[in-house]
Amino acid sequence: LVLGFVLLMFILNACRQNEPKGFVYDPTVPYPVLNPGDFWPSMFDRRGLQNAWVHDGKLYCNTIDVGGKHNYLYSLNLENGLVEWRADIKAYASQPVSIQGDTIIFSSYLGDVQAHDTTGAMIWSIDFESSYGGHWLDTSKSKLYISEVYGSVWVFDVKTGEKIEELPKDSLSRIPPAIKREDFAASSKIYEFEYDHQSYRVSVSVNTNRMEYKIEVDSGSLIERK
Repeated sequence: LVLGFVLLMFILNACRQNEPKGFVYDPTVPYPVLNPGDFWPSMFDRRGLQNAWVHDGKLYCNTIDVGGKHNYLYSLNLENGLVEWRADIKAYASQPVSIQGDTIIFSSYLGDVQAHDTTGAMIWSIDFESSYGGHWLDTSKSKLYISEVYGSVWVFDVKTGEKIEELPKDSLSRIPPAIKREDFAASSKIYEFEYDHQSYRVSVSVNTNRMEYKIEVDSGSLIERK
């Protein structure tokens, strides 16, 4: 259970000549669409990606296209810089994904909940009809809790998306944490890979006091090996 938001900050420390050709920064333009197999560090345009969560060498995040039709959930590989998959979502999120085993659960700020497997295929979906107040995962019982803003807490089966029961609001205080701070801190890591004659170093650091990720991407020319 993570009650705080995970903030992702990208800092791309690359030389001007390493920027994508023809790149022009315009904050009014929606974030560029990334396709599976794309090299995501070269398409990063300094606006960052939202509500990131790092798990098993993958970065799960979504882009925000307010009022548009291009909201996506991404799985980005931190070990080779490639886009693993992209899934359509109805709206952007207000909190990161929740993960249990091979199931990745995403919910938009409107309460549209989707469960995906590790290939990005959707397993089930829920259109939460009440006012959405956040979701929490109990991995010990494989249950997903979705809270109404001023009402009950609804419980769903993680594997099937089936509604199980309705609980009072204060039941959330009894849910065991799905992710402890020490587990979150353990996700700090450095990833190194090569792509198109460039070397890349991705450093993931964690501030557990604020439940915050900071990811730095450095690139440079490869030194020829003899």
